[in-house]
Amino acid sequence: MLSLANPVAFSSGLRLKRLVSDLAAELKLPGPWQYEVAALLAGIGCITVPGEILNKYYAGQPLTEAEMEMYRNHPLVGAGLLEKIPRLETVAAIIAHQFSDYRQLHDNPDIDEDISRAAQVLRIAVEYDAMVHRDVKKKDILAHFTADGEAYDQIIVGILSRLHTVDNRERILSLYVCDMSVGMLVEQDILGAKGALIARKGQVVSWSLLQGLSNFARQGGVRQPILVRVRPVTARAEEPAMAGKVGEEKKRGSGPDALARMAEERFEVVVSDMRMPGMDGAELFETVRRLHPHTIRIMLTGHAEEESILRTVGVVHQFLAKPCEPERLKGILLRVTALQDLLADGGVKDLLSRIDKLPALPAIFARLEREMARTDPDINAVGKIIEQDIAMSAKVLQLVNSAFFGLYSKVESPGRAVRLLGLDTVKALVLGCEIFSKAEVPEDILDIGRLWRHSLSVGMVARAIALQSGESREEAGVAFLAGLLHDIGRLILVAHFPQQYRQVVAEAGQKGCSLSTAEMAHFSARHGEVGAYLLGLWGFATPVLEAVAFHHLPELYPSDRFSPTLAVHLADILYYRCRPEELVGRGEQFNEGALAAAGLGDRLAAFAEICSEILDRQEGDLAAP
Repeated sequence: MLSLANPVAFSSGLRLKRLVSDLAAELKLPGPWQYEVAALLAGIGCITVPGEILNKYYAGQPLTEAEMEMYRNHPLVGAGLLEKIPRLETVAAIIAHQFSDYRQLHDNPDIDEDISRAAQVLRIAVEYDAMVHRDVKKKDILAHFTADGEAYDQIIVGILSRLHTVDNRERILSLYVCDMSVGMLVEQDILGAKGALIARKGQVVSWSLLQGLSNFARQGGVRQPILVRVRPVTARAEEPAMAGKVGEEKKRGSGPDALARMAEERFEVVVSDMRMPGMDGAELFETVRRLHPHTIRIMLTGHAEEESILRTVGVVHQFLAKPCEPERLKGILLRVTALQDLLADGGVKDLLSRIDKLPALPAIFARLEREMARTDPDINAVGKIIEQDIAMSAKVLQLVNSAFFGLYSKVESPGRAVRLLGLDTVKALVLGCEIFSKAEVPEDILDIGRLWRHSLSVGMVARAIALQSGESREEAGVAFLAGLLHDIGRLILVAHFPQQYRQVVAEAGQKGCSLSTAEMAHFSARHGEVGAYLLGLWGFATPVLEAVAFHHLPELYPSDRFSPTLAVHLADILYYRCRPEELVGRGEQFNEGALAAAGLGDRLAAFAEICSEILDRQEGDLAAP
């Protein structure tokens, strides 16, 4: 009833249920179902409040005195509707007191203690949800609650701070309507083809909303894809359906069937087996590349198909060996989906569709990943994996024993290097060595040795900045890896488009613009986005992708705290300020707004000193591996 009469209030109830459930569990309140029902029905009295007033309230627009009185009365209206229903008396009482101050409830002997605590949970959840909906920063929301001990129970505020300042349990995905499900949270306004508002940001996807969106989509009337927030519970619930779709299409699908479906609706990714009746995978992907250049093309192949694979060079983005576990395939598809929003710009996809074949993840790095993914990774096993590749072992030991790392004793084995530097650092060095040693680029455009020194230095400086800023070793490790890989997109662009990149370098020098600005002019994409795209296909974690993609665009990165993205941004600029002779075109500028938001505006001098010290240790013979 509420979802039809007032969808804004209904969606608020679905969001509140999540938050209230988390808080009630932490407080160990009895009868948790009552609090979840109270959260769901907290706005039931809003059926008497005009929708435009609720929209103003959630948008943070000022209400007139009459409008505010109408809104403030809705808890009593809702309680009146529920109090006569058997077993909902407690729910009605909680809803009735959802606007009451903590001290007012606590000092009233006529109000049951459990109801008083539950009403405070609901009040804090309601106000938290409203402010989040208005895009108020979470640190400011918590400061608002903390500042008034009379109005808000500080025990609940403390739990809220711990649970929801950063919610790592949720993911933001970019999905088409056909892939959405009930319970997801809409992260952007959903618009019709002509711009009409269908659903507001912050709504929870209900059955009725999903049915309406499906009807609009069938008529081509919804702008897709749509950003949604998904909890792991929701994702797990979807996985059997995803697996079913994949299995179903593999059993009954064919090349012509796939092309027919792609003519009717847009697909971001196509996965095909090489062996299919009639039209094989190579022929299918050649057609897909011509008709749908934005679509990512992933091929399943077996060892016996090496001859056929030669026909797909130039049309396949990534190969997966058979047999491929469904979980692995689904993981790759989810990663590609998560990148859609990051790389939604058509220029990036047009550019990537012209690349014959993106580099494959180095085999030695994949083996290290498998070993380190174990619950208790064996350092000796990691060392032996590196030692089996004599050339790689020599490269790693050369790096580790250089003055650059500042170790006090000679390191004679990869295993000891792992013990001294840590698993993540050595793993990153292996990946960097592998990528830079196999890069084939014209020397007159890009000096691989210089780029390697720059990348390694930026990684070290970013790591040091993270540690200096009080971040964990894990966060610092992410900063190091992202810094080491932040320019991998330049390798891809130079290797595949050498003539165009010569023009980029020339334009940056002649016009005095930054290299990334010149790249945008020639490719409609920057090396950051290109590098992030490749790392996403390789399965790197989101923080690494973000740091690589946004290291020249921190103003577009949605964060007001320290992050690996900000560390790489700082390290990259500081490096070129110490080594201006290596700069092509105009240097990038510090983003003062991002620094101020993270509280680092007065730390630049200290970070510059860190960078200078690290570069002073860099040996002249630290050439490309």
